[in-house]
Amino acid sequence: MEEAGGGEAAPSRRKTILLPGGDKSLRSFIEATSPVPVDVVSNPAAPLCDYDLAVLVVESVEPHLRAAATRVLTDGVAYVVLVRRDVWSAASVAVQKLLDEVQRDPRRKLIRFWNDREHLERTLLEEVFTLDDVLSTGQTVRDGAFVKVGSTFEQTWELENTGFVRWQDRALKELASEELRPTQSVVPIPPCGPGERVTVTVEFTAPAEPSSCRSVWQMVDADGRVAFPWAAGIRCQVLAVY
Repeated sequence: MEEAGGGEAAPSRRKTILLPGGDKSLRSFIEATSPVPVDVVSNPAAPLCDYDLAVLVVESVEPHLRAAATRVLTDGVAYVVLVRRDVWSAASVAVQKLLDEVQRDPRRKLIRFWNDREHLERTLLEEVFTLDDVLSTGQTVRDGAFVKVGSTFEQTWELENTGFVRWQDRALKELASEELRPTQSVVPIPPCGPGERVTVTVEFTAPAEPSSCRSVWQMVDADGRVAFPWAAGIRCQVLAVY
């Protein structure tokens, strides 16, 4: 097993933040205080990728906010929802409908209430700009691939840091296994900044008899805590055959 496959991380890139509406002061605040380089756009139809984020600041449900909400819910764009508390308390039908749609979205998301501009800015700093997330962008051995019984083979995963937090002293740890045997159950992950990708390689030994095999891994921090407990984890799933 490689201690940390891939070695050098790919160069970081800029994160696009969709902030629907014309709040120039909030746009300037995000650009000035984001811990990673960002481009803030207001057009709900702007191109977005897995590394990007939509920030839905709910003060009223204007057409631009409705369009952005529809976009993130239908296209699977990562998003946070920041609701002005007095707007929620006023029980606006449009606001209630929007938040009901958000609540029904099965994806993990951040929903927070704020009272005034200072509180909104603090929420961005303390809760949005500290979000940590990962995306598995590739693997060398596809799910369901055939491997020879008793053989050893390598699985390499490519992971992208899609949050705002630099990964330091992280590792992949095996949490569940059926028939597959890794050389090690914990593998270090190279340091990786937001927008960067790294690869990690694990060597497995297949069982001596034909079987459906699976091994599930999760990222852990320096203290061994699972970094993303809500995530399904990454896996190696193969069929051992003669």
